[in-house]
Amino acid sequence: MHARSLSDLPTPAIAAIGALVVVQLSLQVWGLVDLARRKRVLGGRKWVWLLVILLGEIAGVVVYLAVGRNVPPEAPDPLASAPRDATRAERAVDVLYGKRQ
Repeated sequence: MHARSLSDLPTPAIAAIGALVVVQLSLQVWGLVDLARRKRVLGGRKWVWLLVILLGEIAGVVVYLAVGRNVPPEAPDPLASAPRDATRAERAVDVLYGKRQ
């Protein structure tokens, strides 16, 4: 038995399809809003994650939310921790060769 149109499907099947559509669209909107608000994403290229969210359907959004948002923290700048009165070159030397005695 094959349904020729959507109206031929049983009501529970239509409700399940409708629920899946609502879930998919909600997740995609959430993922797109989150992507737009983030300054950085894993890999550094937002347009790749945009394609993953839009073309990957539910799986693409789940991958973005689970993986793409997890950006490793930036390493602290070792030159920034040197005293303010030292020049940048002196700070670089201190970082490379250790603090002067």
